[in-house]
Amino acid sequence: MGYVMEEGREAAEPVKQEYWWNGQEWVSREGRVSKSEEMGETASQIVTAPKKSVYVWIKNDVRYPTRLARHLGREDLEIVGPGWVLSEQWRGRVLTGFVVDHAMYDHYAPGNRIWPAIDGARSRVVRELASG
Repeated sequence: MGYVMEEGREAAEPVKQEYWWNGQEWVSREGRVSKSEEMGETASQIVTAPKKSVYVWIKNDVRYPTRLARHLGREDLEIVGPGWVLSEQWRGRVLTGFVVDHAMYDHYAPGNRIWPAIDGARSRVVRELASG
């Protein structure tokens, strides 16, 4: 049984899972695992994100989602933390997609200053580029 990092834990705390990355694909005791069933919401968001999207992770340490995206064949994603959004590094850019990790909605209260910044970054997405 392999280990993968659970999203809400620090990198030093491996969590035993029913699947693992063997260097080529996700596998379980039963064999290959399809992309739709291999992991939870974060993996699903990464797999379905538009090409070359910005993906906002819940923390500024983006090692876990970067590794996960690479394993899922999504090297095209630009994975950033909340600091990227808050420092308005999206200003002046045209984005093909903008995906906020599902856990952000539980972690940051509705009145948090990150939400107006996220709205600003979302306004930079050009749909024609995202679909092309």
